[in-house]
Amino acid sequence: MQYTVVHARAARVHDELSDAARLRSWRVHSTRYTDVLADIEDRRPALDDAVRAVRAGLADCVLTPARYALPPDDNHYEQILRRLHEHRGFVAFSNPDAVDPR
Repeated sequence: MQYTVVHARAARVHDELSDAARLRSWRVHSTRYTDVLADIEDRRPALDDAVRAVRAGLADCVLTPARYALPPDDNHYEQILRRLHEHRGFVAFSNPDAVDPR
């Protein structure tokens, strides 16, 4: 399951996520989840959809470039991790040291 936020290179980021998943021998789900910058501060509907897909057993994890692509609020981030953990899911970063490209 791939997730990122929209910016100038969103398509390229998704391709990089696919490459990172394949290097780990992970299956790549055909759906790519992307939130629009205007929505990311308060709501992240695409991220919520990605988490639901993991909870439904369609994927094992949400793969994202780095922490910057997830909610900045630590409490919200922890809630996402707990929701995934309840279904043996997790978040993986393809490039943990990446900085927000915005």
